[in-house]
Formats: sequence, C-alpha cells, structure tokens
Amino acid sequence: MLANRDNPYWYFSDDQFLKEEDSRKMVDDYYKRCKEALHSDILEFNERMYGIRPPAYEEPEEKEQRKRKVIASAIISSVVFICLAVSLIMRQFVIFGYIGGSLFAFAGISIMITGKATELDSASKALRNRVMGLGIASGAILIALLIFFRDRFSSSVFFILLFIVSFGIAGLTMLLSSVVRAFAGKLIYTQDVEAACVGFVRTMMSEQSDSSSRGNTYICTSPLFNYSYEGNQYTAVYDDFVIGRDSTIALDQKVTIRIDPKHPENIKSPEENKPAGIAFLIILGLAFTAVAIGLGIYVAGGNANNLTFETRGSTGIPPIDAETVSTSSLPKIVISDKAIEEYYLNKMHPGEEWYCEISTVASVEETENGMVITLSDSTFKTFRTESAPPEPGTEVICFYVIDKDRLELEYGYKTIMSYGDVRVFEYSGSHTAYAGK
Repeated sequence: MLANRDNPYWYFSDDQFLKEEDSRKMVDDYYKRCKEALHSDILEFNERMYGIRPPAYEEPEEKEQRKRKVIASAIISSVVFICLAVSLIMRQFVIFGYIGGSLFAFAGISIMITGKATELDSASKALRNRVMGLGIASGAILIALLIFFRDRFSSSVFFILLFIVSFGIAGLTMLLSSVVRAFAGKLIYTQDVEAACVGFVRTMMSEQSDSSSRGNTYICTSPLFNYSYEGNQYTAVYDDFVIGRDSTIALDQKVTIRIDPKHPENIKSPEENKPAGIAFLIILGLAFTAVAIGLGIYVAGGNANNLTFETRGSTGIPPIDAETVSTSSLPKIVISDKAIEEYYLNKMHPGEEWYCEISTVASVEETENGMVITLSDSTFKTFRTESAPPEPGTEVICFYVIDKDRLELEYGYKTIMSYGDVRVFEYSGSHTAYAGK
C-alpha cells in the first residue's frame, strides 16, 4: 500500500534494527493512546485509535458520502422492519425470507464488485472479500429459490435442504478462501519489479490470543520501497506488515518485490500466509462440506421423507382449502383421494397407508407456537394449526396415518395430515377409519 506519512500511527525511520529505547517509546505511546481513548467519547475514540476524523472535521465530499450512507442504512432498516411487520400481520414469513434473501444477495454482489469490507483492504484481502461476497450471494439466492419451491418438499426435507445449502456454501467459501490465501502470490501479486529500500515503517498491532482471553501486542515492520512501474513512481510498504521490530532488508538495499499489476501500489508481504490459519480454514471448510454432502446423501436416499418436526408433541397441520381439492356441482367441496395423496400424503408421509374418519373438536388452546387442537377421540394426537381453528364441538373430517410406535399406548397414535369442517367439505374416496391395532 502507498506510504502515508500523515498516518499518526506509523513510525518512520532509517533504522533497520529498532533501538530498545525507541521500542519502549512506541509501546508506551500505544498504551497511552489506548488509555486516553478509554476516557473519551466515541468520536474521539475512533479518531485516536483508528484515525477516523469526527464529522466536524470532515471535508464536504466526506460529509456528503457519510450522509448517503446514513440515508441508505435508514432506508434498508425501514424496509426490513416493514417487511417483518407485514410478515407477522399476514403470517406469511416467506415474505420476510424473500426480502432477507434479496438484501443478502445485494450485499454479497456489492462485496464481489468492490472487494472491500473496509477502506484499508490490501489486494489479497480484497480477493478474499470477493470470495466471501460470492458465498453470501450464492447462499442467499439458493435459499430464496428453496423457499420459492418449498411446496415441492415435505417440511422435514425443506429444513434439511436449508442446512445443506448453509453448510455447503460456508464450507466451499472457506475452502476457496484458503486457496486464495495460500496462493495469493501467484494469483494476485504476479509482477516482479526492482525496488530500493529508502527507509522503514513500524506500527503497533493488537490481536486476541487464540488460546486465552489475553490480548497480544506486537510491533510490526515494513521496509519503505521506492520503485517504478509503467513509467510511474511509487513509494509503498507491504500490504501486511511483518510482525517484528527489525527488518531483514537493509537501508539502500535493492531487492525484487512482487506487486499487483492492477494496483501497483500493493506489495506482497513475505509473511502474508500463516500455515496454521490456512490449515484451520481448510479443516473447517472440509468439515462443513462433509456435513452438507452427508445430509444430501441422507435426503437423496429418501430417509428424510418420514421425519416430522414437532413442537411440544404437536405438528402444524394445514387445513384443506378450495385451491388444493377437486370441486363439483355439490354444495360442499368434494375431496378426492388424489387430492389428499398429492397435496398431503406424498409431501408429509410418502408411501404410508392413510385413513379417514370424522371426529369432534374438544378444545382449542392458544400457545406461543400457534393454536393447538385436541379432538374428543384420544387416539388422535393433538395438532397445531396456523389458520383460524374450528370452534369446540365442530365436527371435522380427518385424514391421518398411524404412528406404529405409539400403538401400545392406545392413545395419540393417529397422526393427522389434514382436516376440514364437515359443513364445508365432503370426502368422495374409499378410505375409512383405522380398524385394528
């Protein structure tokens, strides 16, 4: 990156080996700045620690840019809040899912284009940001498509597919980021140029320890290079400073450095790649990808079709409506075997035997997970509905399968797929009530 002599946190000198007194002074100045920042307001803290100027000292262009960012943030926040409110009122959370997916896709695409998460990203970090942006955008688009085609899957398969997309995209993103990080020198910094060391730049860096809660503080160093590329002169430092107070390159020494030809001010650091960090990302990426592949094999084998997601022993049961059944000239809506099997059985309990009988609603209880309905016949499981429930005493036609694991209990072994008010719906098929245990 270009050498910024106005940076108050960079120490310029001609000393290849930092003197002990200068080293102590750098550390003391750093901790003094930290202490002063802790006793300042947030604007002064940002200025002292990160060099971010408060609004009062911003240039007109900077103020206009900050204003646009604030307006954009306010608009996006308002859209998200309104969509969430509409989703809650209409009880259609897919609306919020689409909006969230769109926002994440937009954010991912923006990062892919700019390659920036902050204003100080180096060429290698910019490419890693683009990989991350690709992962965010891909995941958001795939989840939005999954929500769009959700009716083609049972609830269990749908949720497992969500896990597959999330783990798969995260794993592949980590693996690709590891490749970029490991081969940054060949992928980004592809141009060799001759440069002369004309000085040294040092700064302080703090990071959290991986093995404890204690933070570590380091002095980091980079030679100050002068070089020319395509007729332009550059004075720059490593994109990532090297940990250590001394330099391996002497003053006035001429060396070959590698730069990014697209951004000639970006210089590859000789210690940019940390094998331990890359290995950790690869292991984590492989683990996430393996989970996604394993879940994919599980779903492809049909093992997820018989899974159900229950909350407090009850499932959300979709009531029959006129859009999913056959109709006739009779006053009631006629329900056919084909409609039950196509819209309910094949999605919730594929391949199982199913039955039909009439029962009476005994009670309706409102819980934090929806309206829970209990039938007068105790052989039926209680079930949950997100639609307006029938009043107690209402007769309903029930379509259900048998939970064989509960037969010995002699209650709650009938699992309802769907139901309908007998005053509105009439069954035209040949299925009857379960006859024996």
